[in-house]
Amino acid sequence: MYEEIDLKGVVKNSEAYAALNIFNREVQKHVKDFGGMNLEKIDSALKYAYAYYSNYLNEHGEYDMTLDGKPVFVEPTKAESANYALLLVQLNDKEKKEFRKVFYGSHGI
Repeated sequence: MYEEIDLKGVVKNSEAYAALNIFNREVQKHVKDFGGMNLEKIDSALKYAYAYYSNYLNEHGEYDMTLDGKPVFVEPTKAESANYALLLVQLNDKEKKEFRKVFYGSHGI
């Protein structure tokens, strides 16, 4: 994650100052938008969900087992994959909302 850049040594009327000032405003906006959320936990949950959703075939291309060891006869659904990930990673309500937005798409289910 980015942090604000100290502008003490930069000339105020320069292009570099203007660019760094814009960067700092975007960092502040990003921090405000994701306040109370741990993005690393969301990324971890997304990795588990995508792995569960995609790793169910063996090396011969036949249905085998999911990551939790259950035999597979049909492709896992996105809801099953999300539930598996949310069992492994504890997320608060804001984090769950962001997780679902990314995993299911912008509208969720």
